[in-house]
Amino acid sequence: AVCAGILLLIGFAARIAVFPLHTWMAKTCAAVSSPTGMILSGLMPVCSLYGMMSLTKALFPLDPYWGLALMVFGSLTALLGSFLAVFSVRFPRTLALAALIQSGIGFMLIGFGCLIPDSETAHMLVILQMLMQLVSQAVLFWVYDHLRQRTDGDTLNELKGLGRKSALCHLAFAIPFLAAAALLVF
Repeated sequence: AVCAGILLLIGFAARIAVFPLHTWMAKTCAAVSSPTGMILSGLMPVCSLYGMMSLTKALFPLDPYWGLALMVFGSLTALLGSFLAVFSVRFPRTLALAALIQSGIGFMLIGFGCLIPDSETAHMLVILQMLMQLVSQAVLFWVYDHLRQRTDGDTLNELKGLGRKSALCHLAFAIPFLAAAALLVF
């Protein structure tokens, strides 16, 4: 049972796109339509993070080595996603890398839950972070689709300045910001 659980955890890590299994997400999300990109970078990592959290609670409760390993891989994923996003010029790729960063943070939070006795608090943070990722990815892909229809471009230079002219884009970018701010309340 433990061997099957570990294989499932590796499968979840690949689906979340955790370092070193991260290379597929940015390429795939940049090549598909916006609704598919929303599902690939928003919904699927969230479901996989939930599966990873559930299995970790069952197989490795309060295991400091497992928690530290998750935190290290989550940190590497978030840092790598941040570094690659700085140099990204295509908007869908940038959104996919933002999802990679969020997944790395979720991975770190799951690892943190293995290190503290009050793991329920850490698991609640994971769930809140997953909801934030889901909402922000859906809204940002929707904004991208809205801007792309107006310009027929997908690079950041082609879309530059369009968001300033659209009240709808202001509202849409405020939603993920407010979702992130909601985490501070909890």
